[in-house]
Amino acid sequence: MQSFERQRRAAKAGAGKVVRKVRKRLAVSQEALSRLLSTTKGAVQHWERGRNYPDLARLLALRRFCPPGPERRELDKLLERVQVQVAPVGLSKRENLARLILDPRRGAPAEWLEQRKYRRDHKRLERQLERLKRRVSEGAERMKALESLVDELRRKLQPSNSAAPRALG
Repeated sequence: MQSFERQRRAAKAGAGKVVRKVRKRLAVSQEALSRLLSTTKGAVQHWERGRNYPDLARLLALRRFCPPGPERRELDKLLERVQVQVAPVGLSKRENLARLILDPRRGAPAEWLEQRKYRRDHKRLERQLERLKRRVSEGAERMKALESLVDELRRKLQPSNSAAPRALG
């Protein structure tokens, strides 16, 4: 039991350094990384300072953005350590990591984050579309009202135009 606690603390301690290295490798700010991972800037700050550590889904998402190199190897090691805590019994660490990263039937957590982002964007676009439809229908109603006013003005002007030539003739 004591070794499990040591592993957990080691995973926590290393996570901040790895996240910072990967962020620097990607050359993005904490805020930009938070947008990529669908989290807050404060969460990224806490990870880098070691106050908290990212969950497995966010680490997997970070792995997708990280190009091959020493930072990615460190991230893979961190993923293995973190995964030991949540791994199903009977699989080796490598098999379990590969299954989470590569198996589309299981729905990797990184994909869940993307799907959530797409759903949120889709809902936002649907709301915008509804607003535009309302504006178009309001505009159509205004056009009808203006057309009726134009017709009424034409009717009022027409008798006076036709009466003027008759008086002259």
